Amino acid sequence: ETLLASPWEHRVLWQREQLQRVYYNTTEAGEEFFERLNRLGMHQRDVREVFYLCLALGFKGRFIHPGDEFLLEQLKASNLKLLVGGPMGIPSLEKAELFPGACPLSTPEVIQQPRRFRFSLLALAAIIGPVAVFSLLYFIYWVFLNSISEKILRAGA
Repeated sequence: ETLLASPWEHRVLWQREQLQRVYYNTTEAGEEFFERLNRLGMHQRDVREVFYLCLALGFKGRFIHPGDEFLLEQLKASNLKLLVGGPMGIPSLEKAELFPGACPLSTPEVIQQPRRFRFSLLALAAIIGPVAVFSLLYFIYWVFLNSISEKILRAGA
């Protein structure tokens, strides 16, 4: 919707391949949005919040025409009232703590304990393992080839 209303030079291409047509096989998403919003029950707060966020971010749908701004604002206000308000109207958000769990005001000091190992045991095994296998094979071949070469030298002497 934002792209179609913008002066972008490729908006005609976007209009031919709209996401609503590609994914949902419809061109009436602007109407269906508001129909689904009207069918929401009071218990579907999370879904209503997503719809409200779409409206707050600028989705207009069927209210795209000049003069529809008032109706759209009324719809936004009524949904916000259902989400956070009550019969008294929308509460003032000036002194409200909007997201209390998102960022605590005071964080306890974290005491970092010194790490005992710089590498994890898996990384250490990945480094030392091949070196140990190579060393073992070297020693076995050295002993084996030494004994064979001594036998050959004795047989030739």
